[in-house]
Amino acid sequence: MPHSAHSSPDSLTTLEPGRKLSLLVQNSPLAMIEWDRNLIVQSWNPAAAALFNFFEEEALGQRLNELLDERQMADLEKKDWQSCEPSGVLRSHVTIMGKKLCRWYNTPFLVNGQRVGTLATIVETTHQTALSNEELQSQLQSRTRVLKHTTEQLQQVMNERLQTDAALQAHQTRFDSLAANLPGALYQFCLKADGHQFFPYISATCEDLYELSASALSESAETMLALLEPNDRLSLKVSIQKSAETLCPLILQHRITTASGQKKWIQMTAQPQQMPNGDTIWSGMLMDISKQRTTEKQLQDTYTFLEHLTNAIADPLFIKDKDHKLILFNDSFCRFVGRSHDALIGRSDTDFMPQADANEVFQQDEKIMAGERCDAQKSYFTDANGQIKYISMTKTSFRGADNQPYLLGTIRDITQQSIAQKALKASEKRLKKLTANVPGMLFQFRLDADLSPSFPFVSESSETLLWLSPEQIQADANVFLECIHPEDRTDFDQSIALSAQHLSDWQWCGRAVLRAKQTEQTEQASQADQSGQTQLSGKTVWIQAASRPERRPDSSILWDGLLMDITENKEAEAALQKSETQLRSQTQQLQTALKQLRRTQSKLIQSEKMSSLGQLVAGIAHEINNPVTFIQGNLTHAEAYIQDMMKIIKLYQAHYPAPIPAIQAISDELELDYVLCDLPELLQSVQAGSDRIRQIVLSLRNFSRLDESELKRTDIHEGIESTLMILSSRLKATPFRSAIKIVKAYENIPPIDCYASQLNQVFMNILVNAIDAIDIGCESDEDEPPKDDRKKAYQIALQTFQKEARVIIRIANNGPPIPADAAQRMFDPFFTTKPIGKGTGMGLAVSYQTIVDLHKGTLEHSQTDDKQTVFTIEIPSTVLLQPSVTAELAAAPDVNSLNDDPNKVMNI
Repeated sequence: MPHSAHSSPDSLTTLEPGRKLSLLVQNSPLAMIEWDRNLIVQSWNPAAAALFNFFEEEALGQRLNELLDERQMADLEKKDWQSCEPSGVLRSHVTIMGKKLCRWYNTPFLVNGQRVGTLATIVETTHQTALSNEELQSQLQSRTRVLKHTTEQLQQVMNERLQTDAALQAHQTRFDSLAANLPGALYQFCLKADGHQFFPYISATCEDLYELSASALSESAETMLALLEPNDRLSLKVSIQKSAETLCPLILQHRITTASGQKKWIQMTAQPQQMPNGDTIWSGMLMDISKQRTTEKQLQDTYTFLEHLTNAIADPLFIKDKDHKLILFNDSFCRFVGRSHDALIGRSDTDFMPQADANEVFQQDEKIMAGERCDAQKSYFTDANGQIKYISMTKTSFRGADNQPYLLGTIRDITQQSIAQKALKASEKRLKKLTANVPGMLFQFRLDADLSPSFPFVSESSETLLWLSPEQIQADANVFLECIHPEDRTDFDQSIALSAQHLSDWQWCGRAVLRAKQTEQTEQASQADQSGQTQLSGKTVWIQAASRPERRPDSSILWDGLLMDITENKEAEAALQKSETQLRSQTQQLQTALKQLRRTQSKLIQSEKMSSLGQLVAGIAHEINNPVTFIQGNLTHAEAYIQDMMKIIKLYQAHYPAPIPAIQAISDELELDYVLCDLPELLQSVQAGSDRIRQIVLSLRNFSRLDESELKRTDIHEGIESTLMILSSRLKATPFRSAIKIVKAYENIPPIDCYASQLNQVFMNILVNAIDAIDIGCESDEDEPPKDDRKKAYQIALQTFQKEARVIIRIANNGPPIPADAAQRMFDPFFTTKPIGKGTGMGLAVSYQTIVDLHKGTLEHSQTDDKQTVFTIEIPSTVLLQPSVTAELAAAPDVNSLNDDPNKVMNI
């Protein structure tokens, strides 16, 4: 029995030394704290609670750095709190805690010369700040002597306690090994002759059942009996008494409520044994049977969840059984038909509609239940307010757990959709009128994957311009193509092919030979039939076409454009050429200017191509970002809704532990416990996936830099990282090589003045060439037997540093070296060493112009002694905008205006 808290002073002399020391620590006016080698608090007396404002239950098991403020921890780190000398010399220091001034005295606990813990005594010295040095020294020596004596006693008690614990642990291990793997708790229950009940032994797994430690139950069984429901507590006492009298086995089930609020069903099975001293001991096992008891409640919760789920669906929903009777429907269906739940359940279509209509619906439902597919049916009706409503009804069949067919139907209100379709037809009518008044022929030209041409749309102006009706051109595209002048047909075909290859804007100017008009065709019909050729009128006109291509999901290419008659302009141009005879003396100058113009044209074509690519990338990033933002924005609400639903489910489980068998069967089939456990992790996975997509979108936008076409201050490391993100898929391992490793050696370089978009393209071209060189080198040995060098570790090293007023970027790779003859021409336009279809030869040429002409820097190629290919970029940290560059930028499309119109972004 524990000692009484009201022992008389005379009985204090009979207490054991450990008990005396415990009373001394608890009643000491000085704050005392004990912690182990890891600074985990083991004891905390009331004086420490008053000094630090933490109760004992709040401090035990915590680390000192979680209890002391930052200034105290700073002082703690200045002192070597853990390495107290074995001699036990006291260590002290002064620290400020709020408005309190304290002095700490630390001493170690030693076992066999090894420190196992530390005891600190804290003295508040705030009131002593006005004392003299002599008084402070005297008090310090006095308290030090007392504390040292107390510490020695604590050390002795600690050694005795550790020895006793070791003996008890060896004894306990024999019992713990017996119950380690049993699905329950082994126990021995003792009923003494005087009525006292306790557990001489109970395995540690009792904590899983009762949330009570074995030590708490070994002293008295009342702590366990207090958890029982009142009715079960009385029944248990009667069963124990009866088993003690008859020595019959004790088999009993009872309900408990643990300290955390969990309700459980426990089965107790034990065999009694009468002891010589009159005590009765039962040996048996305790098992948790809550899952069996809660089956009925789980099934009921599942049915309630299904009911709430169907009612949460906005569209009317219903389910019929094999007899065509309604067995399940939501509230929306009740509102749709205007009847209550009780008036609909178990009814069939014959109860709500004429017999003929009901028979028709019956036949249709029979086919659907037999497995026949049925498309959505559209109809209309007049609601209670006299308004016409358009609906779409979808029906499908499925088989239930009883293997019987059921029919699931959903009804959707498509009134707004029908109104929108009517508005669309009206809009198409206005568009047709508009196209008829455009000064030219609007058209859509499509080139399929098999290169077959067609015209999905041609405006009415085709009759005025080409003497061909829209129906003729749409029926056979060759009717239009045959009108192209034979001398211009090759140029026409090449321009179409070039536009299709690069998806660049198509502009063409040439001659067309018109067909004979309808009256002339009638007169020449016989001649056309005899020759087998289309008869042309012989009239030649000049036409100019402008269009913009778009690749469709089916790999076809669609051009939307305008065709105009420029015959008058050409005739004026021909007249103008006659007056140019007098300018023949300037032919040489014009030829020189023409060469320069071609160079500029090549540069502008590449610039336009990269601008289009950047805008396309930005557009894609923008389109991806919208649904990802939508997903992330709704994940928070979805998680909150699911948490609310899980709370309701757990509340039903807590208050209805015994569901009906049908609900329990569905719960087991759906694995409800696993779903409740796995659902939060699933949401976390979705959140991680959406965060990854946002990172990729951000890299695409940083790479394209549509808003940074002008000279501005930029972090080059950000551009390199965005480029690496875009190329991450190409760095992965392939069947011919291992993954390419990226080695970075960045210095702290401040932002520099540069053209960010063009500089990112330079990084892209060099890195792509390095990856292509490695891949082509590995794939060239495809037909040879496998070699060990196929697993060579390839890497690309990127180094940046600043040298005076210039920034240097080095990109090196250990792929196959560049041949010497190719190295001399690598910066020439249209020169490439890649196979046909793998490169155009413009990447390094444009990169060279970007670095040298635009940034006034240098781009050089070299090889190291170990055959590594190195490209060195050197640019000044400040670049002056050149007049020629200003003119080029002024001619470029306004990116901000393109961002306002998504159609322009997609078609640029």
